[in-house]
Amino acid sequence: MTSARLLRLCFCLTLIALPALALGRPSGQSGAAAPSNIGCIYLPMIGAGGQAAATITTAQSASPCDGLVAAPEPSATGSSTTTSPVAATNTATSTTTATGTATATATDTVTSTATATGTATSTLTSTTTATSTSTNTTTSTVTSTATATNTATSTSTSTATATNTATSTSTSTATATPIQPPTDSSGSIGALSGAVEIWPEYEFQPSPEGWALQIVVVLDVSGSMSANFNGQCNNIGRVVQCAVGHAGAPAASAIAGRFLRWNLPEERRIAVAKKSVQRLIELFNLPGNSNYNASHPSTDIAIVPFAEQQRVSDIFGWSSNRSALKNAVQNAGAYNNDAYQTIGGTNGAAGLYRAAQLLKERPAFTTFNGKRYNYQRVVLFVSDGMSSQFFDPSHPDLDGGPSDMMTYPEESMCYTAEESGSERTICQTTEGVGKFNGLDRPITQMINTARDIQNDPDVNAGIYTLALSNNDATGLKNGVASFPSYYFAIPSYTTFPDGKTNIDLLSQYMQDQPITLPCDPRADFKWKSTFPPESAGNIGGFTYPVIGQASVSYLGVSYQADIRADYPGGRAKYSFTDLPPGIYSLSTYLFYRHPLDPPTLGPRRYSLIETAGESHSSIEVVVNAGVQEQAPVKLKLFGNTCGGQ
Repeated sequence: MTSARLLRLCFCLTLIALPALALGRPSGQSGAAAPSNIGCIYLPMIGAGGQAAATITTAQSASPCDGLVAAPEPSATGSSTTTSPVAATNTATSTTTATGTATATATDTVTSTATATGTATSTLTSTTTATSTSTNTTTSTVTSTATATNTATSTSTSTATATNTATSTSTSTATATPIQPPTDSSGSIGALSGAVEIWPEYEFQPSPEGWALQIVVVLDVSGSMSANFNGQCNNIGRVVQCAVGHAGAPAASAIAGRFLRWNLPEERRIAVAKKSVQRLIELFNLPGNSNYNASHPSTDIAIVPFAEQQRVSDIFGWSSNRSALKNAVQNAGAYNNDAYQTIGGTNGAAGLYRAAQLLKERPAFTTFNGKRYNYQRVVLFVSDGMSSQFFDPSHPDLDGGPSDMMTYPEESMCYTAEESGSERTICQTTEGVGKFNGLDRPITQMINTARDIQNDPDVNAGIYTLALSNNDATGLKNGVASFPSYYFAIPSYTTFPDGKTNIDLLSQYMQDQPITLPCDPRADFKWKSTFPPESAGNIGGFTYPVIGQASVSYLGVSYQADIRADYPGGRAKYSFTDLPPGIYSLSTYLFYRHPLDPPTLGPRRYSLIETAGESHSSIEVVVNAGVQEQAPVKLKLFGNTCGGQ
């Protein structure tokens, strides 16, 4: 008999017993977890013309395989008893005869398709502890396609811990090509899922007949409005940065208002703001204006100035008196009898809150020449950009104090910044620095108050924003304005060759759009998370319940997942599996048709992700090993509501 060379394989095993109904344990038996065992296999290597057998033994030993010897050489034929998970990539032809005992702990996730003498298709998800007699023992996590001489038909999904003995006799030739999920260097993978919500928009087509205009002007008269458009003051003999300026400008080192201002009054922000509003008044349908139409109701106007406070006594109530309205604007917030010097912090939420109160108290229609006219309601918010004062409705003047370094967590960027953190837009948002004493930060409060106006059926007003200077527009364009097309940036007061100004163009647009344009953009003004079949449609290559797609990319590799509308509760969600951990770029889009859209329009594409009042085409998400749920992605419309998109 030919001598055999010995190949020794050592492995560590854990035996865990489950109750009788777990796979294969006889009824009535039970057991506790067995101690860890160290097992060794001695495989005699086959010499020329010889055969070999394997003996599998286990021993509780500090040194693997101490005292174990090779089994005697077996005969060339016999039978085998086998329990074996699918192995990884291999090609093997073997004829084996073996008798052995193995104690194994395996955590297997196996998806396989096999074609053999019989046909086998199986899906198995299991956690198994097994004791078996086998020719070989393999532990693996694979996805493979195999061709083998085997007969089996099974479909199973299980999670089990069991003691199992299975017997089979086989002679096989197998080829397995696993499709491995992507992994990082540690072999970990992650799964990412999340809900998707949209801000629904639709077209409305009003008739010029039966409508009149009602407008509240909310005018910023805070100290920063005394600076020029670059945020500078120079009344102390030198130029200093006294307010937030254009992109790249130095950080503010002083505060405009009581002691600092720009020398030339006509170049101050407050001067341009007041001239803009006064020019608007001259263009509305008011007695004394050149375009006045006496056969149509006059425009109904109120003025709400605000700084760090907003007192009811400062409001100029409803009027159609052209001269009185212009005088009210000129005197708003004047300091030391100077109409173009203003002081104090910026409490944008307070101004919007007062506007909502005025509109609630005012009738939404008027009767003129025996005919009823419904008011098209507008709030015009005029500011140089950044709210920095807390809004507190429990105070009569709505002033909740400044949002400054004293209110920031000491570990935050806003507290440790070399320049004043309060002059950074992100430091005035709850997303950027968190709440203080239960209050959202001023920019977040301003956005939330604007949303309340848009959601309140007793107010029912569209909000336009007029942003003065080159200041950061965070919150004004995608938070306060009802639609991006309702946002106007005026970095300077410009006069064109025909004598008209950029304010004239704004005035005409705002006056005409609600009354005479064939399309008036509307929105539900609340986030929507469920999507019935009638809101979808076969567009973009999708068929309901698929309504869109999410995509993540990392290290130049992209992965896609459908957005489906058939998750529990009817919510739309996406779900990624098998992602290597890392920082990904996430983008999403879906199609939705609003029931109030004209019947000729199909679903619209929503793909702009809103975060902190700004819209982005993509955001960063961190994927860790394991399963994680992302916060809902909030999408706004891509394109213009009246563009039919």
